[in-house]
Amino acid sequence: MHGPVPDGWYSYPVDACLGVEGLPQSGTGQISLLTGINAARKLGHHHGPFPHTSQRKWLVDDSIATDCNRSERSWDLLNVYPAAYFQSLHARKIRLSTFGFLQTLNGKALHPMESLQTGIGFPPVLDFQPLQRFGFHFNIDFPHGSAQRLIDQFSRIDFGITEYFELDYFGHRQDRAQLVRCFQTISTFLETLASLPGAPAILISSDHGNAESLSTNGHTRHPVPMIMNFSPPFVPSSITDLRVLLNHSLSK
Repeated sequence: MHGPVPDGWYSYPVDACLGVEGLPQSGTGQISLLTGINAARKLGHHHGPFPHTSQRKWLVDDSIATDCNRSERSWDLLNVYPAAYFQSLHARKIRLSTFGFLQTLNGKALHPMESLQTGIGFPPVLDFQPLQRFGFHFNIDFPHGSAQRLIDQFSRIDFGITEYFELDYFGHRQDRAQLVRCFQTISTFLETLASLPGAPAILISSDHGNAESLSTNGHTRHPVPMIMNFSPPFVPSSITDLRVLLNHSLSK
């Protein structure tokens, strides 16, 4: 993330390469984030964009969701999806992402966009405006309304996940103007979130570098940020530390 994080927050550069040659990929990167297991090393190479078949079971047997289930903490993937996404899944034109598998393999349904109207879910964008391209209009004030919307989700759950995809999307397209907008949106959102009462423990990271460089339309080997609004018990060095830090934040 470019620019300062809010006062009182912590930011560390961490390794997304996992000590494995080649460019990091979303499949093994996201598995590593959610399980704390070095998925690329176990597989012998980086794999993506979808999780490797042999590692999907980890999302049920040995992940942050497993920790929540065992400790009887409620959790949810907050993302909402347009009707076309479900249609494409049903027609097998697309596959679930790692986060989608985390939700469904643990017996939970993905949320349609209409869930926003009943107070459930949070879109994989922060300002809600991009939802209009799917024909879904949901007016909410940014940044205060959307930040409060995220906070409100924690009246029903102990732990929530939201996958912000726009940096990856526009990074692959090397779209400088849109990337600047994304970074500004994230910065404004976090500053507002930090100013509101009742904000939960927040931890942000990434499965690979991409949006920080316009020199390539692919992934990079650069460190990725790990950002949190609580004091960590140790200095994180890898994306595999996310699960440990999440459990620390949940135990407070």
